[in-house]
Amino acid sequence: MNLPLPLLTLWLASGAAGAARAESRHFAIWLAANVLIVLMIIIGVARVRVRSRRERRALRKRRKLEARQGRHSRQERRETWAGRARGFAGFVREYTAGLNRRDIKRLFDRDAASAYSVLTREHAQLPEPEGRGKRLLFRTRLAFLGLSYKLTPARRAVFAVSLICIVVALATGTYSYNAVERGHAVRVSVDFSPFWFLLSSSGLVFLLALELVDRVRVRDELQVARELQAELLPHGAIALPGYQIAHSYRTANEVGGDYYEVEALPDGRVALVVGDATGHGMASGLVMAIANATLQTALDIDAEPRQVAAMLNRTLCRTGTRRTFMTLFYALLAPASGELVSVCAAHPFPLLRRAGGGLEELGQGSLPLGVRDDLAPEPQASTLGPGDLLVLYTDGLAEAVNAQAEAFGYERIAALVRPGGTPQAVHDRILAAFDAHVGDEPLRDDLTLLVMARDGAAGGAGGAGGAGEAGGAGGAGAAGRPADAAEAAAKVAAKVAEMAAAIRRA
Repeated sequence: MNLPLPLLTLWLASGAAGAARAESRHFAIWLAANVLIVLMIIIGVARVRVRSRRERRALRKRRKLEARQGRHSRQERRETWAGRARGFAGFVREYTAGLNRRDIKRLFDRDAASAYSVLTREHAQLPEPEGRGKRLLFRTRLAFLGLSYKLTPARRAVFAVSLICIVVALATGTYSYNAVERGHAVRVSVDFSPFWFLLSSSGLVFLLALELVDRVRVRDELQVARELQAELLPHGAIALPGYQIAHSYRTANEVGGDYYEVEALPDGRVALVVGDATGHGMASGLVMAIANATLQTALDIDAEPRQVAAMLNRTLCRTGTRRTFMTLFYALLAPASGELVSVCAAHPFPLLRRAGGGLEELGQGSLPLGVRDDLAPEPQASTLGPGDLLVLYTDGLAEAVNAQAEAFGYERIAALVRPGGTPQAVHDRILAAFDAHVGDEPLRDDLTLLVMARDGAAGGAGGAGGAGEAGGAGGAGAAGRPADAAEAAAKVAAKVAEMAAAIRRA
């Protein structure tokens, strides 16, 4: 045992002194004390060694634990960064969902030109100066004025201040101040450019946020208008005994100006209506709503084509704006006999494909309804025989263009109708060709397509009896018409007054 040197020296000295006094009577006490001291030393050294071993074990365990925790912490950090990377990647995917090179190209090719034409349409008649530089400055000035005057006065002021801040940022740059005070040189340098650019960006972003909020509100209102308008149009399959009907409707905007209806009348006849208000969007949608309200009342008064067209024309003329006119094809069909009496006011002529393969156009030239008060399109009579097929559509089908500005064309529609087939087959054939022609180009006008055909067996079976029913019901219907047309006209005026006021505000 390696005892500490001072303790060992003390013990040897005490032993020597004890040996010198071996005869002393206190020798036993001295010996016991020395033994006790030695035992205490041995026990203390043993405890120190045991504690040292424990401390070393604890230290080793602590180091191992720290190393393990270090590995865990590194793994946790890696997992944390990996999670952040996945979250950022998910955000990027969500933010860029639907983005493709075609849309980006269209943004600068078509949308930019469309935006410029909308901003400068009030000054479109001004002559452009010669020279590339002068023409660029002229167009920039028109775009700036057009953009500014489309804003409200308060937003216009914010827009002007933001542009002024950009000019100041470009003109000022860095400002330096040098001076000597109390023997010490003082130099202050301030760069104003970031401040002015930040102020300008804040103003422009603020304007963008306000315009986006307005756009969202208008979009919500248009969505409500679209839902209300959809209630005015046929839903699902149109059931007409002895006939098959296929139909579809597409809008260029949230609200469309096309209108069509297949409505059974109390006298057994069926009213076929296809109309197209000028333009598209909210204004044409309101004209379409006016036409619907007027038509429903006109059918209660007198469903004859001439009277319906005349009443609708008077209503549109009384709105008093240049936006409230529309094209119309209206026909009365006797289902049992197939007799068809129609008027066509500047609407694309419907195509009647005979069972033998011949193709006819229904309609005569006329001005649109709403142009002048005395407009009265002449009715035309024809017969829809067994196996005959009738195709009604609006000009949004024929005048749709592709990326090369080529129209779909009336001749192509006729060529697609000529092979015949069931109404659904002809309908699908036309729309498939239309989609292939247009491609990714958006609709520039609303599109309506209605195809109907008379069944051969059903038409022949119900001939005489159906005609008798129609005739008898027709007499009752004529006898039950309102005697006072002025009262019915007043109902029409009440229905459309609010819509006409909205169009005037637009």
